[in-house]
Amino acid sequence: MNEEVKNLLKKIYALRYVLIIGILFLSANVYAWFVYVSSVNVGLDAKIRSWNVLFEFHNTPVTEEIVFNVAELYPGMAQYSDVASVSNTGETNGTLSFKVKSFELFGVTYDEDDYTSAELEEMIENDYPFLINMSLTSGSIGSGDVESFNITINWPYESGDDELDTQYGQDAYDYMQAHPTGSCIKIKVQLTVDQDNG
Repeated sequence: MNEEVKNLLKKIYALRYVLIIGILFLSANVYAWFVYVSSVNVGLDAKIRSWNVLFEFHNTPVTEEIVFNVAELYPGMAQYSDVASVSNTGETNGTLSFKVKSFELFGVTYDEDDYTSAELEEMIENDYPFLINMSLTSGSIGSGDVESFNITINWPYESGDDELDTQYGQDAYDYMQAHPTGSCIKIKVQLTVDQDNG
C-alpha cells in the first residue's frame, strides 16, 4: 500500500505541476492577447487639407498646355491680349509658375528639344520688333484665390528699328498670304501650381 500511495502522490504532484504550467501558459497567452488587441485599437484622428486647383482658358477647363494663337501680326496692329485663369478651391496655398514649351513664328517652331524654357522666354521677349509680354498676377495662390497668366503682343508702327520692322513685316505678310487660316504666332505655355508646405 505504501507503494500505491507513493505512486498516487507522484501522480498528484505531476498533475499539480502540469496544471500550474498550464495556468501560467494560459495566463501569458491571455495577457498577450489583451496587449495585442489594445494596441490594434489605437486610433488616429487627422484632418486632411484638400488640394484642388483649376486651370481655365476661354472659360474651358485645361489639363495640359495652353496654346495662344495670334492670327495677324503687323506693325501698328491693335494690341493682342489674352488670359488664362487659375483657381485654388482647396485649403492649401500654392506657388504658381509657368513654363514656355514652344514658340512658333511664321510656321517655324522653337521648342524644348533645342531651347530651355528660359531661353524661349528670353527669345520671345527680346528678339523681335514686336513686344510679347507674359506674366503672372502673382507667384503665389492662396486658398480661395484666383490668379491669372497674362500675355500681350504689341507691335508699334515705329518700333525704333526700321530694318527689323520691314523684315518681319514682309515675313508676316508673306506667311498670311500663304496660310490665310494659319496663326502667325503660337505660344504653348504650361502653368503649374506646387503645393506649399505647412
